[in-house]
Amino acid sequence: MSKFLNERQVGFDTNHIGFPNLGDCMSLVMVDAGGLFGFHLTRGDLTNTPKFIEYIHDHRNYSGDLLHMYSACFRSRRYSAGGGLNDWKNEMTNIANKIKYKGPVSGVDLAVSGIKLKSGTPIYMEYRMNANVCSLAYKQMPKMTETTVYGKAAVDDNVRELAVDNVLKKRLNDAGRAKEWDTSNPARKISPTLAHGKTTDMDLTITKSNKGQLHTVKKLDTFTV
Repeated sequence: MSKFLNERQVGFDTNHIGFPNLGDCMSLVMVDAGGLFGFHLTRGDLTNTPKFIEYIHDHRNYSGDLLHMYSACFRSRRYSAGGGLNDWKNEMTNIANKIKYKGPVSGVDLAVSGIKLKSGTPIYMEYRMNANVCSLAYKQMPKMTETTVYGKAAVDDNVRELAVDNVLKKRLNDAGRAKEWDTSNPARKISPTLAHGKTTDMDLTITKSNKGQLHTVKKLDTFTV
């Protein structure tokens, strides 16, 4: 089953990982011989990077052979109005150093010409593995259908939260729905073992213009760490 990762979540799928609501966040994917490991990083979230590699190393599908690192973000939103290629390279290098990865790094700036997105509109980003080749695709969130599940109904052995979503926890508590917040999930066998707040399912809203298709990223920036 495909995995969809919200903020501060990590996950694994053999060939498909999606990231809803990218704004200031970054979608990060490590390609392993066993599949795709994803991390939805909030802005400046290097503190949780060691937990991401811990998750990878402890996962039953980890082969020990990390092949490629991919990412996508709005660089001018994530770094600064003038943020660009060098800022992205610096962040990716820092992440690679923390997880002790050496190899190719590829990514796309979602604000570049050729990627037609309305300013300020969050996007859905998708990574697909096919015949050992990873491709990236995207769509504006208003053109996607998002279904969010909270608490125990959201338990998934291949999705973990690296930090508690206290905003969500308070919102559920204030609404009298505190028991939907799962803090004793018996399925949390893969480290890290922090509270699991929500999962998301995504479907493309089919219109005459998009014909049920995401936009494929045609050009990636690539360097080696």
